[in-house]
Amino acid sequence: MEYYFLADDGSTPSLRVNDKKTAELLMWHEHHEISNNSFDLYFDENLPERFLLGDFYFLSGKRQVVSDKIKNEILKLNPIKINYLPVNIHINNNIIKNYFIINSYNRIACMDLEQSEYRESHHPDGGVLSIDKLVLNYSVLDKIPLEERLVFILDECETYTLYHEKIIEKLKKLNPNGMHAINIKEWDSDMMM
Repeated sequence: MEYYFLADDGSTPSLRVNDKKTAELLMWHEHHEISNNSFDLYFDENLPERFLLGDFYFLSGKRQVVSDKIKNEILKLNPIKINYLPVNIHINNNIIKNYFIINSYNRIACMDLEQSEYRESHHPDGGVLSIDKLVLNYSVLDKIPLEERLVFILDECETYTLYHEKIIEKLKKLNPNGMHAINIKEWDSDMMM
């Protein structure tokens, strides 16, 4: 079994929110379902009149914004504890719909702390601040039914969302614009995400 990160391929501009309340809500994974109110997102730069939207973007706190076709493909496998927050992307005085923030609140503690390379948090609760090299504890994952670990947040460091190879295989067939998948075995902290 293989796990992947979804990553921006660098060809698409960044998205942002314009208000502090929304930024705070989306900064960290909330660990629960968030109401499906639509969120307004904006590009960081002026874009050409005939700009082609991608299928994948990062937002603050490593939130992922995906097109309808990516969302629908993930939905086909019915991952648990995930909802899709509709967004309105503002571009050149137009509003584009059919994009969604992936809100996964499925947390699994499965990081192999012996083999992974990471920096510890100085927070009183401890935990992992950042990861340089991620190794998963597959003996923990093997005990969890597949449908409960198709998409999950790494409990030790909540800014990382992992996707099972079954989902990645489906997404690759779509040939998504602006997105690629990185196998966690090939990933290190020097890679852009």
